[in-house]
Amino acid sequence: MNEEYLRSVADLLVLRGRPQFSSTGSYFIVSDTTRAGFGDVNFGWGQPVFAGPAKALDLISFYVQHKNNTEDGILVPMCLPFSAMERFQQEIERITQEPKEDICKNLRSTRIMSMM
Repeated sequence: MNEEYLRSVADLLVLRGRPQFSSTGSYFIVSDTTRAGFGDVNFGWGQPVFAGPAKALDLISFYVQHKNNTEDGILVPMCLPFSAMERFQQEIERITQEPKEDICKNLRSTRIMSMM
């Protein structure tokens, strides 16, 4: 991707208009904000109790740092269609109720090589 390509895309968007995000597909967008430092922001009245979205958004989720008593963790609020939420709940129950050796039984080690 170079400057010429970016200018070409910008021109195309001006001519045809920006394409609208379609929620009819099977999209689910996730963004990791755990290292953004939102929990360390101080506007003069101390550190925030919660530093994430006010509510779950349709088909978009954010990983958010969360502290429960003295335990640090990650909170993942999400809003899915009812049928997808049912399936998600079933998968979470399956993963958390099966012994760990059953979940990883068919996994193989993979060697990843990169020229970077």
